[in-house]
Amino acid sequence: MKKILFIISVFAFGLTLQACNDANTNISATIEINEEEGIQINQATFNITVEDPDFEITGNVYIYLSNSLVTVDTKTYSSADSISVVQFSNLTSETEYTIEIQATVGRDAVSIETYTFMTLAQSSLDIETPEDFLAMSNNRSGNYVLKNDIDFSGVEFVTPFTSSFIGSFEGNGFTLSNITITESRLYNGVFGYISSGKVKDVVLDNVQIGTNEAPIQTSSSTKTGFLTGYQASSLSVIENVTIKNSNIYLESASSTYVYVGGIAGEARGRIENITIENSAITLTSTSNAIVRLGGGIGYGYESVVSSKLNVQVDLNYSLEAEISTRSDRSFSMYIGGLIGDVDPQATQAGLLTEMIYTGNINLSSIDYNTNENDTSNYSLYVGGAFGVINRGFDEMYVDANISLSIDPIDVTNNVTQTLRFGGFAGLVNTYHEASRVVLEGGTMTLSFDQANTQSRIASYIGLSRLVVIEGYILNDMTFEGIEIDTTKDLSVLNTIQNFFESEFMNEQLNG
Repeated sequence: MKKILFIISVFAFGLTLQACNDANTNISATIEINEEEGIQINQATFNITVEDPDFEITGNVYIYLSNSLVTVDTKTYSSADSISVVQFSNLTSETEYTIEIQATVGRDAVSIETYTFMTLAQSSLDIETPEDFLAMSNNRSGNYVLKNDIDFSGVEFVTPFTSSFIGSFEGNGFTLSNITITESRLYNGVFGYISSGKVKDVVLDNVQIGTNEAPIQTSSSTKTGFLTGYQASSLSVIENVTIKNSNIYLESASSTYVYVGGIAGEARGRIENITIENSAITLTSTSNAIVRLGGGIGYGYESVVSSKLNVQVDLNYSLEAEISTRSDRSFSMYIGGLIGDVDPQATQAGLLTEMIYTGNINLSSIDYNTNENDTSNYSLYVGGAFGVINRGFDEMYVDANISLSIDPIDVTNNVTQTLRFGGFAGLVNTYHEASRVVLEGGTMTLSFDQANTQSRIASYIGLSRLVVIEGYILNDMTFEGIEIDTTKDLSVLNTIQNFFESEFMNEQLNG
């Protein structure tokens, strides 16, 4: 804790505003620290405004950044109005810098304002108490090292990173336990919003985001996960993490996006070697929903790269849409045991591999509350591993019990309702020939009023939509009341012992 306080005090001491506006002009400038990005170890972001009430500026406006030796950066603007947020990158930690703003007046360069600041320290910061952890909000670029287990019982927990974390957190295998989050936030989770930051080697035990009796209620967009709501950068790394005995209870009235996952609501970086045990996510929508829900990740952006996931998370989702006369209430819901929705890969390294899902996926009631004026599109994709996957994958194991109940639409309208429901995925879009994909045990139960909905539903109900070289079902799956698509040649595997090429998969599944 002493290290944190020392660095903050240096930071505060290093901010010195010097006014040097030329007395012969009415040009002025303000330089303020940007609230979201601020001053970090190797970058600094400012909100800069230049006022020229008498139109004295006749040419460019220049912003110079210098240290005690040289000018390290120059930014040129054609007018004062074009200056707003200014960021300087590739700076040196614990170094004093000066910003100077100059404006061209006639043939002269007139100095308008200067501002001196110091970048933050690079040194590692020890985290030993709940207060240390929460104080990380004062330095979002810090390099943190967890020195022992921390119990947050009785502590009012607010994620330290409501805006981007660009530092590192080394957990050393220690545990953060008994964390309770009760407030609705745009980015909800123990680490909230991770930008280019790294989180490694930590255990999260008993993270409770809302409760069954008092779920977190939101009417706006949210990205929620046990570890992080939003992993925002391809540079970010989350690895060697265990999450257990944790729950999310969320009720959303938002008609924009709701992304919820066990690791991350939305992921854009590298996620590797993650285990989630004995955990559950319960999400209820009460509006026309855009939902991405996954036991591991809600929404995987094109840059996400992930492998070695063992996810044991029960997913519970229900839709109780508001009664409305609107005709534009579109619904888009992608739900999967591992990931709800996965974008096409940005690079060849984006293949998803070595993933296990075990659990129950229960969509207890999907009630669109459709009206006679509605002309919208209703899309629901549900799968044991993925709601929708738009990239290649290998080495997958799924043991999922999936149940889905859709309330009948009892009015005549022009709604287009699409349902894709699969033991592996609702929809697979990939040219990659997957290998070693195993579905074991499990059940699939679909309940809907066929007489009323069949004419308006484009359904695909089956084991999966795979392009498979070696796809196997282990033993017999049980299907209740639905017809199975048997057009794929899937083999029966008698034993899973050492079946996978991956050492991770064989270790996880064979003990």
